[in-house]
Amino acid sequence: MVYEPSTNHEHAVVEAVLSFLEKRYGEPLRHRRRPEQEVRDTKAIELVASGTTRKFAIEHTRLNSFKGQIADDAQLLERLWPVVPHLDGSLPGTFELAIRARDISRLSKHKTAAALAGIVEWVRREAPHLDPRRQFDEENRAGTFTAISEPSRIVPFELRLTRESDQGSLIYIARLLPPDFEKEREADVLRALDAKNPKLARWTGPDTVRVLILETRDFQLQSFAVVAKAVEAASRSRTDMPELVYLVETDAGTWSLYVIKDNDAYAVRRARDVGPFMIGIDTPEGPNS
Repeated sequence: MVYEPSTNHEHAVVEAVLSFLEKRYGEPLRHRRRPEQEVRDTKAIELVASGTTRKFAIEHTRLNSFKGQIADDAQLLERLWPVVPHLDGSLPGTFELAIRARDISRLSKHKTAAALAGIVEWVRREAPHLDPRRQFDEENRAGTFTAISEPSRIVPFELRLTRESDQGSLIYIARLLPPDFEKEREADVLRALDAKNPKLARWTGPDTVRVLILETRDFQLQSFAVVAKAVEAASRSRTDMPELVYLVETDAGTWSLYVIKDNDAYAVRRARDVGPFMIGIDTPEGPNS
């Protein structure tokens, strides 16, 4: 999973989805209310947007790929990300430096500076010797790029350096999968539904469309198909599912929206019209082929 530092996109994501809804339903949503700000109640809805014939009750939440990801993001940004500007522009190609999820917490703050200096030295020493050509396992023909791992001499955890290309001069920070990853990913989808669906359920009505926006920044770990499957599986034991459930990927320059649920239709059983739709720009475009 490629990691890059990012800001909180919640407001921008909600506005991009509102633009998508306006174009999809052909109705401007000029009247906006934010009940949770009006009453300062954690049980209040985030946003109500109204048009001439309908209104949308909207909740947003970010999905985590593993437990503690937000805190892990913060530590990764503080303790490992600073190696990037020291290495970009000085490497013979494009590289990935991978660390297992949650391992960064094992690096104490007072040892961080020395560890970063050691990592930069190690990467510069080893990078020229890595072959960017894909290597194949002769038994199962599974292909992997040439990689090397650093034992605990520099840091108290494994680091894996991979040369992905001989083009450019860049390095990316990536995460290796944590143990029980699939269970953690499914559990976070359930967490999101438990937190947001009851709030949306209070806005059930004939003229109201309830919308749950699930945001992810980990396109390699939180794929549309995986999230859609988890949402539909969870819905079988719930009576509070909103009319619309969207997944928005914000890990790239152009954001992608997928339709996971559209009234009674779930994406798992629909082959068409699920996206991706490009949002966050002037005109939503898609679905993308």
